[in-house]
Amino acid sequence: MNAKLRAVCSSVGASILLTACATSVEPQAKPPVLVGTLQTSSAFQQVPGPIIEQTSYYAKAGMAEAVYQQRIHASEVRQKIGLPPGQVFRRVGGTGDLPDVIWQLEYLNADAMKRDLDARAQSREFDQEVRVKMRTLIEKFSRGFYQPADRK
Repeated sequence: MNAKLRAVCSSVGASILLTACATSVEPQAKPPVLVGTLQTSSAFQQVPGPIIEQTSYYAKAGMAEAVYQQRIHASEVRQKIGLPPGQVFRRVGGTGDLPDVIWQLEYLNADAMKRDLDARAQSREFDQEVRVKMRTLIEKFSRGFYQPADRK
């Protein structure tokens, strides 16, 4: 994760309100492009509580299974560096521009999310074993952070 994006996402717990903090990365494009919206005032306000990270992978032609296996490997590497594995999903139907693989994890709060993002950013193993290989398998990647609806 580049420093600018890390700073933006780590400030989620501060005074910035999160509408959507997302990245979209073409494998050869560096640095990632921020495509979400961060606002200082919004109808959507971050409240204390869980945050869900959802990452979508769009495989190159014929590479969906390899992307799925690499994402499973990424979850194993996460566990090796002391992080929860999250859940991996593969697409089994649908039409349109949908991801082939989704990874998702629910954090207890913004502090837990920041610790996880920092651990990945500092892990040479996660970068070398996971990110470098994944870039060879995908056309597109996106990541969003969400909070569940407050149903009070």
